[in-house]
Amino acid sequence: MVDNKQVEKRKFPRLFASVIIDYSIINTDFPGSIKGEIKNISAGGICMVFYEDISEGAELMMKFYLPDNSSPVIAKSKVVWKEKFEISGDSIKRFNAGIEFTEIKDSDREKISKYIFKALKSKE
Repeated sequence: MVDNKQVEKRKFPRLFASVIIDYSIINTDFPGSIKGEIKNISAGGICMVFYEDISEGAELMMKFYLPDNSSPVIAKSKVVWKEKFEISGDSIKRFNAGIEFTEIKDSDREKISKYIFKALKSKE
């Protein structure tokens, strides 16, 4: 007998969120900081929207502020997956991308975890 239940592979709980993020691509000629939008977040990484065609495996430096915190989360990260998507009637390129934190302070990871658990608790 085959069990068709989907297995959850994530190590951390995930929360849908709309948070603006500043990021830069490491080891590239692409200049400066770029703005993006976080779609969902966990203590292990984020899903975000890119407006540039950034390759899988690219390393990023990112900074963002959680809604209930005045100090930024800063993390080195890696693009794990990406997929192009379109909005009808709009010619702007957009990509959903899965981003894994590769270097993040324990205090920043804890800040994310507390934010998620607080938000999930308030939905109960």
